[in-house]
Amino acid sequence: MAVVDLKMPGMSGLDLLYELKKLDPHLEVIVLTGHATVDTALDCMKQGAFDYLLKPCSPDELAEKILFAAERRKGR
Repeated sequence: MAVVDLKMPGMSGLDLLYELKKLDPHLEVIVLTGHATVDTALDCMKQGAFDYLLKPCSPDELAEKILFAAERRKGR
């Protein structure tokens, strides 16, 4: 499980998502962003993101997504 920000110094969350999926195609990755666009959301989902959340994101919403991702991982 990984939770990454889309905008990070040195490497974008999309680039990190790509690298993580190369290491483990079944890794569940949730992308957070305060800079959402339809294109970046589509790119992240095409690269295999479990979900794409907009900031500010409530702690409850993030916790729920993490639980759903963990359940999906267990089911594989």
